[in-house]
Amino acid sequence: MSTPNAGPGAALRCATHPETETYLRCAQCRTPICPRCLVMTPVGAKCRACARARPLPTFHVTTFNAVTATVAMLISAIALGALGSIALRVVPLFLMLFPLALGFAVGEVVSLVTNRKRHVILRAIAGIGVVIGYFALVLGDFLVHGPIDLVGSGTLAPMLLNAVVGLIENPFMVLFIALGVWIATFRVG
Repeated sequence: MSTPNAGPGAALRCATHPETETYLRCAQCRTPICPRCLVMTPVGAKCRACARARPLPTFHVTTFNAVTATVAMLISAIALGALGSIALRVVPLFLMLFPLALGFAVGEVVSLVTNRKRHVILRAIAGIGVVIGYFALVLGDFLVHGPIDLVGSGTLAPMLLNAVVGLIENPFMVLFIALGVWIATFRVG
């Protein structure tokens, strides 16, 4: 290390390599460092311990963030799907535009509840929300007027199967859903 009576311009000994004299100190912890130890950063030379790369908070997603995003996605996708089924009665063309608007809305909701964090998991959650919202749109009136009856009567599975068959018969709708998923993932990250 450094000698106890060393003045401001005296040579120091590197903390990692005591045999090396140096005039450098870490910009953060002020530990003496030699040219072999230093890591250049935007704020100056640092020791390896202080210069460790840490992920930005924007890209660090916790379990709480993922759960919050999932709950917000489910609520918004189902609610928007139910509202979309009402709007579909008035404007039939809305069926093609719905996945695009849903992708924007669900992506924005997921982004807002996670404080604009960016991660692949959040993108996947938003994309799944578009698909769930589309199926909520297909269930439409049953979802709005009697959600408990829909689950209890056993008609949920045949209705969802009918929606999948409708997607197979109409590949353009798959394209619109894919665009909606892309918009949702773009909004999140």
